Amino acid sequence: MSIDSNASLETIAKRLNRTVAAIRYRLWELGYKAASLGGYKVKEVAEMLGVPPRRVQYWVQKKELLTKGGRITDSSLSTFFRNCAEKIPYEKLPADMRAWLREMGYPAVGEEPEAMAAGKR
Repeated sequence: MSIDSNASLETIAKRLNRTVAAIRYRLWELGYKAASLGGYKVKEVAEMLGVPPRRVQYWVQKKELLTKGGRITDSSLSTFFRNCAEKIPYEKLPADMRAWLREMGYPAVGEEPEAMAAGKR
């Protein structure tokens, strides 16, 4: 049986026929935190994108960002980056964050990786 990495503790517990407390305890025994199951907190996304947490909460509320188990999923972020690129202050972000955004689907048209641009000078 496969368990989605974005599954909530409740979903995992139900699929394994265990209690949420038992799942939490087993994760703790293995050295994991429940937060490490996948996805992102609103605060984490806000910090990554350089926007206030309330803006990310608004996007979640408007269903522009989807959550699973209270966490924003990777697939939802990728879709958001492709479809709502204009909402992200891309130019204000550090180079490593811009590179990650592009990997996740952000349509940075015409932008070259910095290493390539430096080699052409």
